[in-house]
Amino acid sequence: MPQRITPLFALLALTLTSAAPADDDRLGAVTDPTTRAVCGDCHLVYQPALLSARDWRQIMIPQSLAAHYGETLELDETRRLAISDYLQANATVSARLDPPPTNGLPRITETTAFRHEHAELARLQDSAGQAIPALGDCLGCHPRAESGIYEDDEVRIPGLGHWRD
Repeated sequence: MPQRITPLFALLALTLTSAAPADDDRLGAVTDPTTRAVCGDCHLVYQPALLSARDWRQIMIPQSLAAHYGETLELDETRRLAISDYLQANATVSARLDPPPTNGLPRITETTAFRHEHAELARLQDSAGQAIPALGDCLGCHPRAESGIYEDDEVRIPGLGHWRD
């Protein structure tokens, strides 16, 4: 009897691990056409998993859209709600959320996860005195950011070349 159970558990383990995401650096592309069209008209369409539902809710309220990171964004209520719903439904579900910002709107570049992933880059910039692309310019270093792929082995830093951990 134990000999039959072992292959069954091995098959189950293989099935579960093959269904799991291969890498935490893959968020997937934004699939909602309204979100892609409206947000992509001005900037990279950031993946919802980069912020919490609370953060997206704050960003998408009408008062925030009137002062959307220095721009006025006018959206009809139908599109605003559709985008807000999509962002919140696909937001990070991380147990450790960042506290709400004390000044202004939430920023991806100010999250704990982002600062952790880019800490070495900030130190490198300070020590080398090199001009590194703005941290909010994901495409400056991550060629497949639009697809939600932020793999370390694909990072190319302008002026510094391929990223090495």
